[in-house]
Amino acid sequence: MIFGRTVRRELRETCATLRDELDDHREAINESMSDNAEVRDILSSMDERIEKLASRVDELFLLMGAEQGLTQSEAALQAFLQTPRSMHDVAAFLGEGLPRAERTVRTLFLKGIQLYSAGPNGALITTNVAVQKHIALDNYF
Repeated sequence: MIFGRTVRRELRETCATLRDELDDHREAINESMSDNAEVRDILSSMDERIEKLASRVDELFLLMGAEQGLTQSEAALQAFLQTPRSMHDVAAFLGEGLPRAERTVRTLFLKGIQLYSAGPNGALITTNVAVQKHIALDNYF
């Protein structure tokens, strides 16, 4: 009987120790979940602020583009690009070399005039105008 009491007492102590360790582990998990929720809330708030800033930056770029009027040659080029033209056509129309014509087309794009490539891929002109075969105004923008 003494042996049985000793085993029961040790078993109770072991179970109590195990219960304490499991309680500690559960508390750590709950704290971690709480921290995760706080981080998620902070990230959500930062995401909203970033979206607001991006919207404001877009508005500023539009205002800057609106304030920068087109020069006479840019306005004439805009009218000239009602139909697809090659960069060589643009250069001849402007009476300038190809590099200068490419800069003028990039300037139109940066001022908000939407251009598209009439080449096989239909990509929007961004930086490397020289690779585009033909360009024109984007009437669907």
